[in-house]
Amino acid sequence: MTTTGATTTATKIVLIGAGDVGVAYAFALINQGLCDRLVLIDLDEKRTWGQVQDLNHAVPWSNHRTVITQGDYPDCADADIVCICAGAAQKPGETRLDLVGKNVGIFRGIVGSVRDSGFDGVYLVASNPVDILSYVTWKVSGLPSHRVIGSGTVLDTARLRWALGSHFDIAPTSVHAYVIGEHGDTELPV
Repeated sequence: MTTTGATTTATKIVLIGAGDVGVAYAFALINQGLCDRLVLIDLDEKRTWGQVQDLNHAVPWSNHRTVITQGDYPDCADADIVCICAGAAQKPGETRLDLVGKNVGIFRGIVGSVRDSGFDGVYLVASNPVDILSYVTWKVSGLPSHRVIGSGTVLDTARLRWALGSHFDIAPTSVHAYVIGEHGDTELPV
């Protein structure tokens, strides 16, 4: 929630892509109280409706009053953040770079529709290949580069910290190691 003087405005996040990754993001947003309003957009409207219902049923346990709805691209117009988790899934034997052709096309459509809504906030990109799709989002959106954030190696860092914690029998929160580089074959732990 942002406060300017005596005026308080609600934080609105639109999440595009209500698959496993999108719903995991949504659940974290709700449980951490990171937004007042959460809108889910996905091509599979029936499944999205079910996800929205399940997320709303989690609200009473979150200690926050997040309002979760199903929406469409016009809902992006007044959003603070648009988080994109949509795209073709990686198939067995397929690299992240094999997804480029499919997901660049998907992203051009998504980001074009968000842009056309009048959206003027921040993009968070969590689809693969995340570094390339973050670049595509920046170019298609026309927004300054500092308003497009890719999830990068955050997930890889979490996996590394969990694995090291498990190996050394310590809490992952006590492990201070990071994965850097692009999210893919050239990343490395430090």
